[in-house]
Amino acid sequence: MRTTIDASPRTRAVAQQQALASPPPPTATPSSSAPIQRVIDFSADVERQYTKDAYLTKLMHVSHLSFDQIRRTWIAAEKSAEHVTLPDNIELAWAMLAPFQPKPPRRRGAKAPVLPQYPENDVGLLDEAARAIPMTSRFDVGKHQAAISSHYQTIFPPAKEESAQAQQPWNPEEPGEFEEHLSTVDFTTWDNLEPEQKGVLLLNRNNPKLLMRELKKLVAHTSDATNDYLIALYSHLAALRGDARAVGTEAGLPDNGEYLQTIVDIRSGKALDADPYKPPKFSQVSSIDWTERRELVEDHPFLRQRSDQLYRHLDARRDRNALDVLTKWASPATGVQKNNVGMDIGLSAKSHDSGHAGDDIALLDSTLARIAPIEGTLYAAYPRNDSLQPGRLFSQGTPLSASESAGGTVAFSKGGMKKKGDRMDRYRIYAKGMNGIPISPVAPDIGHGQREVVFRASATFKVLTVEEGNYGAGVTRLVTMVEQGESTSQIDAVKQSQEALLNSNDRWLTRLGDVDLDQRTQSWFISNSTGGSVEGQRDASFAFPYGKKTAQAWHDVITDNGIDIWSIDGFRTVAARLAGETRSEVEFITQDDEPSFWGAPVRLTSPEKKTLAGHGLSVTSVKGRGNKGLFNVSYQQEDKASALGELLARSKREFDDILASKPKPKPKGPRRIDPAKEKENDIARLAARVQQQISVLHPLHDTNGRVSRAYAYLILRRAGYGDRPLRLFDQDKDQTTSRADWENQFASYQPEEEEEDDWLPSPTPVTDMGGARSFIGTLAGGTMPQRLSEVEKEEKTLSARQDVEDDDLWVEQEMLAFASHRPSWLPPDLGLEMDAFVASDRKRRKEEEAPEKKGKKNKKKRVRATPSTKPKRYADAVALQHRVTIAISNRIQTSLNRKRRFDEIEEQGASDEEASDRDNVSDIEDDEDDPDYLPGDEQRKRKKPRVL
Repeated sequence: MRTTIDASPRTRAVAQQQALASPPPPTATPSSSAPIQRVIDFSADVERQYTKDAYLTKLMHVSHLSFDQIRRTWIAAEKSAEHVTLPDNIELAWAMLAPFQPKPPRRRGAKAPVLPQYPENDVGLLDEAARAIPMTSRFDVGKHQAAISSHYQTIFPPAKEESAQAQQPWNPEEPGEFEEHLSTVDFTTWDNLEPEQKGVLLLNRNNPKLLMRELKKLVAHTSDATNDYLIALYSHLAALRGDARAVGTEAGLPDNGEYLQTIVDIRSGKALDADPYKPPKFSQVSSIDWTERRELVEDHPFLRQRSDQLYRHLDARRDRNALDVLTKWASPATGVQKNNVGMDIGLSAKSHDSGHAGDDIALLDSTLARIAPIEGTLYAAYPRNDSLQPGRLFSQGTPLSASESAGGTVAFSKGGMKKKGDRMDRYRIYAKGMNGIPISPVAPDIGHGQREVVFRASATFKVLTVEEGNYGAGVTRLVTMVEQGESTSQIDAVKQSQEALLNSNDRWLTRLGDVDLDQRTQSWFISNSTGGSVEGQRDASFAFPYGKKTAQAWHDVITDNGIDIWSIDGFRTVAARLAGETRSEVEFITQDDEPSFWGAPVRLTSPEKKTLAGHGLSVTSVKGRGNKGLFNVSYQQEDKASALGELLARSKREFDDILASKPKPKPKGPRRIDPAKEKENDIARLAARVQQQISVLHPLHDTNGRVSRAYAYLILRRAGYGDRPLRLFDQDKDQTTSRADWENQFASYQPEEEEEDDWLPSPTPVTDMGGARSFIGTLAGGTMPQRLSEVEKEEKTLSARQDVEDDDLWVEQEMLAFASHRPSWLPPDLGLEMDAFVASDRKRRKEEEAPEKKGKKNKKKRVRATPSTKPKRYADAVALQHRVTIAISNRIQTSLNRKRRFDEIEEQGASDEEASDRDNVSDIEDDEDDPDYLPGDEQRKRKKPRVL
């Protein structure tokens, strides 16, 4: 329960407001001998981090100053005695930094001090650093530290403006492409296959019988469990069947494919949140505190942010294993990046090969997922890869190690400096804040020295250019690539899966995926502008793309072929991944726990009360005046794990019986039932039954709804129906609907054709709150207009009161938090209003914290009561909230209008093309009647010019 409360928007708003609206008091100016103090800090609540070059370039654009002027301002702010906490909003950040802009020299002809500049041609510097810096610090820590320290300017180069190409946002409309391969096989495995093996898989992709014979032959004749062809066959068959365990059993694998599935999961970049990593010895690394070097004053805020972000999400004691994995990955001394030496001890699926990446990589990936990703230009050094071609996509399939500077890669590429050294590539990566995670604080001598960034295993890049030449430190080729987001098909798949997560009344939220709003603004809009009508507010995290992580995790789970869904351990895995926890953190409700209950009293019909009682739930009337017709609903008090184990075992027997049953002969007569369709319906009924039984059992403290719905689709997938469109049901009625009706509804569900968007573009902008409520009500449909009307009445009631409760001032806290991270597109006057709102709150807090001197001097003297300021504070906050709601509503309306017009143009184009094709067919038919007609003329007439 505590976790649920802490995750609520209002609780987060209070924490943000306390951290940002009330900065710590300024400290004394440091002496010349004292280290530079921590002056510029970034807010802890950021969605992404930036490289030094990327952040200062963004400041340059909003300030309209030169890049050197920005650098001088940045350094002056860091050296000052004042404390500045920078928010996400770049414009607001510049407003906080602008007062530190150095004044021009007073003397005529005097110039500002010259800033150090990094040379355009850094080949010589990189060569020197590579020769001096050892590959590892295992044998001589002192020598390693000294070498890095003597070349710090190569590793921490002075800031330079980002290139125009690096500043371009990722464009999903210009995707690259992979060479032809099976999407069911990960890139690492596919790249390791022989050409003839790839050919067999591509040619027989839809022939599971032939591929199963190949797999059985391999299992019988090879003892190498890491054979890539074996892994590819298994992975593809598991995806076709939808049940990896069944494939492993049929192929004759001794562990039913458990070990192979571990490899497939790891190479596919899935975050298993595995617990079993128990190293015999934790990593010990030396430390260089780069923030003590005055020459690196430009870098200090970024170094502190890297450390703050990492340790904000990882506790040094509780997450010791995760931190150790990060440390080993960041330290070349362990050899982990090459073959994971010494990191597969005590795994649940123990490695048969010392070079196999076990659950440690899954733990690494889930650990990286907690930390804010980075945006900016990064560098990596890897052996030459001739398959990299401009326009093609590249995915390493395992975590990719990079650095925030080219100098940070020299130890990895120095092998190419030998006379017969390895040919090396340097990757110049334009990271877009998706999968690149800074981890340098865990290994300061290597990480900070190399400025370590790790891209998660699922990271994908589009190759832009490949250039031959001498690029220093043994590198003979520069490959420029840009980080890619999800493919269009993946986004669509997640959106479709998400429909099963969202309440039917909330599915309008998926439209926000087509709107130019950042996730933080979407979060605010969903939580504040709808009067809390989105189910539980926190459940708005299912909305796409605001809750992309939640929707993505759910999609990944329901399409996972390797989970043993019929065991308690498999159930725990599903719950852990949907909750973003490790398996050990999933706790079942026990007999000794208080019964769980519905969140609030509800009104129920007599049939609904009867149905709930039939499901084993307790329904009691709420006592007290004004509560007539309201009921409390609670779940059974029992040992949930035992009951769940029985439920899963019983359901598995029913599942096997349905699959084992022989098809019935087609009945004669007019009412024929397709046996295959009947079997699918039987599986669908079982899926609905299991979903409903898990829901009413309520075995966990949280995520029961998500887990139960995931089980319905997992069961369909295990039976081979994973390629069907998702069956949807009204998730709010699974407990108030009888078992038979629930099963029949799910079994008889027919996907409807995609309905045309009935939202009509409006040329009139939103100018007041009435218009905003009308817009939101029309956009959402359902009962939203009535709910917004109730919100309006509630606001008027509170505004008329002479005092306001603290609980009702949550709107003030939300506005203070939003002001610190407001989007840059808001009107300037609204930005000034927010600044005044924040300043007024700070002034009030200072006045409240000041000692009441008059009361101390004369305690007996009667003090006149001060009128409460809460009503005015509430009114000011609501007025500001309305202004923001109007601005966001206009933004959404403009985006939807633009999309609607674009869709209409596309539809018209498609219609014109169809008409043209019909005309061409008619012309060809006329030509065939022509006595001068020659075969082949129709091809020339049909052929259209190729558009390049």
